[in-house]
Amino acid sequence: MIEEVIVHRCDKCGSVDIHRNGRETDGRQKYYCKACGHHGRLRDLQTPLSASEAKAQGDLSKEMVCKASLERCSLRGLERIFGIGRERVMGWLKERVSQLKQLKEMVSPAQTGDVVELDELWSYVGNKQKKRWIWVAICRRTREIIAFAMGDRSEKTARTLWHNIPDSYKKLAVFYSDFWEAYTKVFPCAIHEAVGKESGQTNHIERWNNILRQRIGRFVRKSLSFSKKDQHHYINLSLFIDEYNSSLPANF
Repeated sequence: MIEEVIVHRCDKCGSVDIHRNGRETDGRQKYYCKACGHHGRLRDLQTPLSASEAKAQGDLSKEMVCKASLERCSLRGLERIFGIGRERVMGWLKERVSQLKQLKEMVSPAQTGDVVELDELWSYVGNKQKKRWIWVAICRRTREIIAFAMGDRSEKTARTLWHNIPDSYKKLAVFYSDFWEAYTKVFPCAIHEAVGKESGQTNHIERWNNILRQRIGRFVRKSLSFSKKDQHHYINLSLFIDEYNSSLPANF
């Protein structure tokens, strides 16, 4: 009679001196390695992964999870799909944001006659009494988000948005916004004009607001997906804007 023997090894050191150590939320077995002290899940492998294979597998998992987080999937949803704890997922997202360059360094330089559309988007953190306004500036020619700010709906946050806009746009572009008074207090009247939605001068930024709400569940006003911390709100917004700008065709 032929018997198949499956040897479980530690993912980190390859030792077989491992012991059961509870289960994940999805019911899969966890282990504890007495040789190196590593905690993790059991994998049915005869030999441990090499360092390069483990790194490649880990990088692929991170990339897939980070991309899925930008497709209206909550942290708990990512945990259910990939079987990875939401604390680890958020750690990966924080790591990805820390590697991003400043938006000013990434966007295309302004050209004479460029038009920048401005708008502010309502959202909340924790509960609907804790409102967070997302202020965004989009270049009509390139469709790039050239600056954003998160805060309340006051003049202070409007000034943060103005500060984040690249200097080349302040010199060469014309700005259009709605009639919210904070814009008129911050943006120079020589290059700024307040208009109504019927004018069509803010169509592109209004559409982008819908794209954001469609792609990221935590920015939907009627949703069970919401941020519990300002940091999480900012991280997801930063990653989405970077991904959105990167996906635009480079034909301008």
